[in-house]
Amino acid sequence: VRLHEKMLREQAKKMNVKSLASNKEDAGKSVEIRIAKVAFTIFFLFVCAWTPYAFVAMNGAFGDR
Repeated sequence: VRLHEKMLREQAKKMNVKSLASNKEDAGKSVEIRIAKVAFTIFFLFVCAWTPYAFVAMNGAFGDR
């Protein structure tokens, strides 16, 4: 196994690439990570935007009776 890994590294050096692994898999993961980050950001901003309204509404409905 070690010999095979060494041969792959040497071949990658000859081809001027970091590894012989498919870049399509890395690109797919990168896109999924970006989508997850955007979704989390949208969710976080939604919560931040509506929290003041929810606080005021709950305070008006249930506070100081």
